[in-house]
Amino acid sequence: MACPDCQSPIQGHYHCPGVIGFFDYDAPHYCQNCGKAFPWTTRALEAARQLATDDDTLSADESERFAKDLEEITRETPQAKASAGRIKKMLGKMTAGTGAAIRDILIDIASESVRKMIWP
Repeated sequence: MACPDCQSPIQGHYHCPGVIGFFDYDAPHYCQNCGKAFPWTTRALEAARQLATDDDTLSADESERFAKDLEEITRETPQAKASAGRIKKMLGKMTAGTGAAIRDILIDIASESVRKMIWP
């Protein structure tokens, strides 16, 4: 498989012939070469944004901030922790069903440190 934007091979699980391994493999969220989000990451982020928008509990400014913060928490950046704090606060404002649905999406795409901040 290759990145749809730059055609660089997607880094995958290392396979060594003759060796049996029982390791989990997590597909990368972004291309190592060009930095663009892979389609599965883009779809997950869009689904979380749509759920937040459909919930109608956030103001227009909060919805916009939520969308920007979603992008940050999928990467290990200094801004990710600040974004995680804001997302945690906004999830508390949403209905329980919406919050749970967004949680299920973010568990798969958020970085490990961010997951621990939002859901200790």
